[in-house]
Amino acid sequence: MTEINLENLLQYENIFGLEKMQFLFGEFLNKAQDELQNADSFLKNGKTNALRLTYHNMRSASLVFGMNKFSEQCALIEENIINGKNMESLEKDIKLSKIMFDAEIKEVRAYLNRGKNV
Repeated sequence: MTEINLENLLQYENIFGLEKMQFLFGEFLNKAQDELQNADSFLKNGKTNALRLTYHNMRSASLVFGMNKFSEQCALIEENIINGKNMESLEKDIKLSKIMFDAEIKEVRAYLNRGKNV
């Protein structure tokens, strides 16, 4: 059972083409992995505005690749930061976001590499 929104991913693939989507995915993946790593530092150092902005940006970008559950988790984290949720709860939210990210990334990668011997 798929976790990603294939209709959304296909819509962008029809606009940009598969090769461009593979390139964009690589760029997104590199940036998102850096952002997720930075999130730990932002949380540890109480930089909640930087943390909120990080998840705001990832929320939007992940939708291009049909990563709806991850995007929803990013929105929740962003909202919880705005509402002043405690750091321990945010830490749990961030840990869950990373699990969702990893699961959905695998599916996007498999979809975009379909037909290839990877």
